[in-house]
Amino acid sequence: MDVLNVFPQTPIRTTIAEDQRVQRLGRDGLGDLVARVLAPAKPVLVGASGGGDSTALMVMLAPVASAQGRALVAGIVDHGLRPGSDADARRAADIAASLGANPHVVRLAWPDGPQTSQQATRVARYGALARLARKVGAGTLFLGHTADDQAETVFLRRAAGSGDRGLAGMAAWAPCPVWPEGRDLMLARPLLGMRRAELRDLLRREGVSWLEDPANALVRFARVRARAALADGGAEALIAEAAAHAAAAAALDDAARAWLAGADLGDDSASLPAATAGNPAHIRALAAVAAAYGGAIREPTPAAAQRLAARLAAGQDGTLSGARFRAGSRLQVSRDPGGVLGRRGGGAGIAALPLPAGETVVWDNRLALTAPGAGWVAAAPAPGDPLVPRLHGPGPSAAVAARWLPAGRVERLIYRAESAI
Repeated sequence: MDVLNVFPQTPIRTTIAEDQRVQRLGRDGLGDLVARVLAPAKPVLVGASGGGDSTALMVMLAPVASAQGRALVAGIVDHGLRPGSDADARRAADIAASLGANPHVVRLAWPDGPQTSQQATRVARYGALARLARKVGAGTLFLGHTADDQAETVFLRRAAGSGDRGLAGMAAWAPCPVWPEGRDLMLARPLLGMRRAELRDLLRREGVSWLEDPANALVRFARVRARAALADGGAEALIAEAAAHAAAAAALDDAARAWLAGADLGDDSASLPAATAGNPAHIRALAAVAAAYGGAIREPTPAAAQRLAARLAAGQDGTLSGARFRAGSRLQVSRDPGGVLGRRGGGAGIAALPLPAGETVVWDNRLALTAPGAGWVAAAPAPGDPLVPRLHGPGPSAAVAARWLPAGRVERLIYRAESAI
């Protein structure tokens, strides 16, 4: 299998106006949305919990999927963090099946012990749904986030002191943020222009039941406290604030993209124009490049990228998020060898990675590999060799399909992701 053609590639360079258009689609525009973002015969995958928002989204998408000859698939994640979660997942599956969806229940495993923070469960949930998307052949995951969710997100990020990118809230069309599991997956949130109460009214009119998550009553969770704080009003102002910050964040991304027009983003290394200390566009771009070429699962903070920009502008080399930057008239970016080979006095190198037959796996968060059969292993390079894996198996290494991910990941991280919707 050629890893370059696993999923149809969805264009992601467009404008903030198109993102707002998706938010305004509502029920009547879903058919057009699905036809635009999904290749023919591809399934409609919905992240479903049995709750009112995702259930309402399935009610809206079911006739669309039927009319377009597509399967409607409900991805249901059992977090396994409380007694009875498996029963709730089964009830969510029953609701999905009653709406004509094919339910897939995925139970999370916690090898290092259960993680109860909402951020940890969010990352694990998206990872599980991304793997499910690959299994069923879906390149887009539809989510039931509403205007109320948007307001709560902005409320929390304002309290945390976020900048424009954080205060922009959730985009209606964006790459999956979990890496590397979500590398080929886009997220669609067509209900961001609708209020939670509207969706409950829809379900009542349709005679469809839904589940209430008991976690929504636990005040130890910050989002629950935010929901309570906004119960008496204020959501509309925060939603408007998110749109203003999204425009500012998109303008910065445009400037970062313009600077990177002079870059050479190669397979496992990059060459960039010289950076200027304190230039927000350069700082934004450096953060994305560092994460992509350093194999980090998330971007570094703007403050860390700003410190790197200052070093480079002063003619000093630096490292950030696993990437090594060499200063000069042009910046040379590559993987930090210590992150691959290990470091003296601590820091293990990359362990050997088995390559299951026909299954794409990602080495060092940078290189997608698909072995043609059993018996293949990707091992760390020898000291002094190029920082690429040594492939051991029953045939020539060229038999293993390979695709470098960093250049495409820079695009996913830095380009405002609203697509041609």
